[in-house]
Amino acid sequence: MSKTKKTKKPASRITSISISRLYNLGNYQNIKYDLSAEVGPGESASEIFKELHFILSSLRPLARPHCLDDYERAVKKPTSEQVEYEKAHLQEWADDISAYNERKRRRDQSVLKLNELGGSSFWKDAKANWDKDDEAF
Repeated sequence: MSKTKKTKKPASRITSISISRLYNLGNYQNIKYDLSAEVGPGESASEIFKELHFILSSLRPLARPHCLDDYERAVKKPTSEQVEYEKAHLQEWADDISAYNERKRRRDQSVLKLNELGGSSFWKDAKANWDKDDEAF
């Protein structure tokens, strides 16, 4: 009686990863980021995905804190001239601005990381392709 050998099929291999994210900027504007990377033999697809995901989430558009002007006005005044509202919110405003600066620093690092990975950019304005006839109803 002969034994049949089971042959092991070669495992599939991921050769590239692509992720994208669309961010709404408001006022009928948005920005879309598409990131793709090749996965070489011996490289970890999950590690590459984690790195791309980190970069993509860090590229989120930043809004200037609403409290920035109030904070800057308040810190220019001596404490004796600050109104109670400013005194009560000064620390909260400082925390918001600090968090914004940290997100901005993280975003700047992600842009540099994209450059290190050989990233390229493509900008498209859909309004440039509108025909004048499209506007007449």
